[in-house]
Amino acid sequence: MQRVNEFQFYELAIAIHHLSTISEQAKYSDVWLDWGNSAQALNRIFQERALEFCFVAANELYGAIGNVVPSDFGEAIKKYQALPDPEEELGWALINPIRQAVGKFETILAAELSSSDTYWVSPKGTNKTSMLIRSAHSMLPSSITNDFPEAAADFDEAGRCWLFDTYTAAGFHLMRATESVIREYYKEVTGNELQKKYRYWGAYLTNGGFNNEVQRVC
Repeated sequence: MQRVNEFQFYELAIAIHHLSTISEQAKYSDVWLDWGNSAQALNRIFQERALEFCFVAANELYGAIGNVVPSDFGEAIKKYQALPDPEEELGWALINPIRQAVGKFETILAAELSSSDTYWVSPKGTNKTSMLIRSAHSMLPSSITNDFPEAAADFDEAGRCWLFDTYTAAGFHLMRATESVIREYYKEVTGNELQKKYRYWGAYLTNGGFNNEVQRVC
């Protein structure tokens, strides 16, 4: 699971949409830095998102920009420094492919995003969604999480299950967390560790007089 920054699409829109209205009289010196940033924004969104259907259209747009502004920043600067004086306009042959590619990309992107698997997870009580996804164990005292890392890991799993309304699974992980604490407590009290086939709650309570020790402590 990956955390999503929705602001990236806003940044992409700012970087891309204005290319659909560029003038044929535009010159390289006017646009090279801006278009280079547009190409970077386009490339970045595909590095961080699993977009599929609009990939070909994005590639066409990236290539159309690259026909004017080299993708390598150093080469783009060299081209700027080598511009003639007076500088020529870019013209229809270079501008039109970019305008068409922008329109095609935005149309396909809109269709893909409208059916993408993006959901809003409702918060649970006063707990932050991000905390339940990543670190539910932070609700426990540090003395518990430090001494019982297995319990902390299961508590994290229980937090995620609770967040996604899988309450039976949350209960399962909470019981596992409890059992890991019981197992360590058993070793502390008896000085022994049960074989795996005997590791169940009844055995912990009755084996080796542990039940009497529990009663005495309580």
